[in-house]
Amino acid sequence: MKKYLFIFFGLLLLTSCGSLYLTDSKNISSQKNKYDKILVISRFANMTARVSLEDAVVNKLLESNIKAEASYKTIKTERLSKELSEEQVEAMVDDLASKGFTGIIINNFLSKDQYQDVVSGGAYMQYYPVRYGRFGRYIGVYPMTTWAPDTIESGVEFSLESCLYDIQVDKEDNLQWVGHFVIKDPSNLSQVSKIYAKELVNKLLEDSVEP
Repeated sequence: MKKYLFIFFGLLLLTSCGSLYLTDSKNISSQKNKYDKILVISRFANMTARVSLEDAVVNKLLESNIKAEASYKTIKTERLSKELSEEQVEAMVDDLASKGFTGIIINNFLSKDQYQDVVSGGAYMQYYPVRYGRFGRYIGVYPMTTWAPDTIESGVEFSLESCLYDIQVDKEDNLQWVGHFVIKDPSNLSQVSKIYAKELVNKLLEDSVEP
């Protein structure tokens, strides 16, 4: 019994350490860099969502002793809602560098889609540990089994992408890290932002950012 309890709690621990939103990521630079100050940008049309996520990521970075600031305090919303020319981008980067920023995290909304997941029903029964010696006893070892049907869960999922740029290096090739996130049926913006920020920053610290 102790053996099975050990295995159960081990699996539980592994499950609890998994990511809820982060689906995959890649450390483009293959190294870790230090940043004097990081600007967090969320290119969302919804200002409430933008502020919520930017603040959550900034707070998580500050907890890790990394200086950071939300873009809504630095960049006007209309500058993020349209495509910028190369000259405008360079001017923005030069302006941010003059303010002490060396890194930029950009959170982009990719898509909103319907999803359907098939949840396996499986079998439900209770085992009774009695002796197998006689046919009458063995046939009564297991109760009647109930097979639950598969069910289909549906809802809405949001796909997002977060990228880290190092503006201290070559402007033509300064992407350092990229991660993809999927959020299903979000109901609490503040809670979603905190979970997203935790998974994003923890992975950045693991792969790309030296605190």
